[in-house]
Formats: sequence, C-alpha cells, structure tokens
Amino acid sequence: MSNVAGEPPEFHPRVSVIICVLNGEEFVRSICEYTMEQTYKDIEVLLIVSDRSEDKTLEISREMAAKMPRATVYEYRDVGELGGSKNHGLERAKGDYMWFLDVDDKPSLHYLEELMGIADSENADVVGCNFRYSTDRSPIEEDDRRYKVCAMDGIAAAKLRATERYPVASWSMLYRREMVLKNGIRFEEGICEDISFTYKSLLHAEKVCFDYKPLYKYMITPGSVCNDKKDKDRRGLTELVRYDNLEKYIEGFPEEEFFRTRFSLLRIRSSGHLTFRTFGRYACGEEQREMLKRTPSRMAVMEGLFQRMFPPVYYLMMRTWFALVFYRSGRSYVPV
Repeated sequence: MSNVAGEPPEFHPRVSVIICVLNGEEFVRSICEYTMEQTYKDIEVLLIVSDRSEDKTLEISREMAAKMPRATVYEYRDVGELGGSKNHGLERAKGDYMWFLDVDDKPSLHYLEELMGIADSENADVVGCNFRYSTDRSPIEEDDRRYKVCAMDGIAAAKLRATERYPVASWSMLYRREMVLKNGIRFEEGICEDISFTYKSLLHAEKVCFDYKPLYKYMITPGSVCNDKKDKDRRGLTELVRYDNLEKYIEGFPEEEFFRTRFSLLRIRSSGHLTFRTFGRYACGEEQREMLKRTPSRMAVMEGLFQRMFPPVYYLMMRTWFALVFYRSGRSYVPV
C-alpha cells in the first residue's frame, strides 16, 4: 500500500473515487488522468489492484498515484473478484460520497461537479446519471446543455431500476457513504456485483436523484467481464443468483409483490446472456419451473412458459435485442 505523503490525518474528502483494477495496464494512466482533470477537486482516489494481475497494473498505478495529490494504491489479495475489491475500497474510503469508477470507461470531466451539485442541493443519498454505450474510445463529447433532474424516494427509484428505467451500474452513481455503512450494504463477492448493491442502496435511501444528462461513456470493451464471450455462462448464472438473493432481501419492504414480479422477469431475461446450450438446460429445468410457480405475475408466467416451450426462438429474440437495441453503440441508457 502506498500512502499520500503529507496528508493530515483529519483529511476528509467529499468524494472517494474507487477504481478496481485487474490486468488494466492499458487503461490505468488514462483513467487517472480523467480523475485529475475532473472540475470537482475535493476528492481522494483509491486504486484497488488485484494480486491476480499479470501485467504492469500495480507499477503503473503506483507511478500515477505519485503524480496525484490525494491517491492511494492498495494491493488487494483477490479472494472476492470485483465485489470483494469494491468492498476493500468501500471500507477504506473517507469521503461523504463514493464513486466506483471503471478503469476502461470515459466519464465527463464535469461528472463529479454536476452530480455533487445535485447531491448537495437535494441532500440526496444516491445520485445517478444517464450514460451512453460506445465502442469509440475517444473522450466523451462534453455537453453544456441543461437536462431534466428527477428527485424521488428510494422505493420509487428501486421500482424504476426494476423496470430498466434507472441504471444498475455503480459507476453511474454517487452513494452517500454514511447511508451505505449504516445499513450494512456491501457488494456480493464475485461478478455482477452491482445488482444487489444498487438495489439495496436505493431501497434504503431516503432521497434519490437522476440526472438525464449523459455524463459517462460506457465502453463495450472486448474481454471485459460483461463482454467476454468465453465467460457468458458464468455471468448469466451469477445474475440469476443475484436476483434469487434479492427476492429474499425485499421481504417486508413496501411494494414487495411488485419487486417479486419484476425479479422474475429479470431472471427470465438475464438467462439470455447464457450460451445456448446452458440456456436450454435452464429454460427446461426445474429451477425455472419453481420460479414460475412462486411468481405473482401473470406476465412473468406467460413469458417464462414461452421461453420454456420455444427455447431457440426466445434465445434468438433476446440475443438480437441485446445486440441491436440494449447494447447498441451510441445509445443513451434513458432516451434524451
């Protein structure tokens, strides 16, 4: 671990920027430069470097941290993959808010200034923003236009998330650290870790805001966890487990039946991330049958039965929708 030289022990930044890296030597320099160039300056940067990295990620991270006013490099003994590394950063953060920034993406240089302005003016526990999917690695096109900002309570925000109208990715949000710690919210170890963390944060938040301005360019990077074609089964099966766990977690929360309905639909659709062979076993298997029995939603039952009766057709429809609609390069998550 490398510490920030000369920083007083009472140092208390407004934002902790947590960047978790595994074999990210290609991107570490540029993401560190993005954090240094943020127009909002009251930040610390925590670089959490996995000990499974086989390239020069650690050396480059130390090199960049030495150039940054408030940066610390932590070597993470990687026992929990992305979820574990994010927890490692969360537990060491000092900021009022936390931003879990992906190493290979392109945020706006005004990202923190804009979202912290909303957080302060609205006293929000979570502030999210719109973003664009992209295969173009050029810097994000800065946009000085004003966009709508919506404020709501946490249950309303969680309902928007469950209907795919509020992002799930932690890099698209600032989370109030005190709220997260008070409610014992942590990332589940492994991949697809943002799903449960974001839902739990929204469910416990008193106030949530969403900025419709696309302040982030999410890079569709070949070989990343979300885009590695060799690892589709692990991603898809893990998503199913995340929603299984959330179904238990939401017991006693307002709108419980609504969330059970949506989690059933999201499980059915998440199975489209699997390889066709594994998808076929899931669609015709006992796990899917049991899920349909306990869902309160006629819509989920009908879609699940269609998936079960016509697996090749359903799979082709989902893969086409992912490729041409959901992950289309240049698309905004929420239409603007």
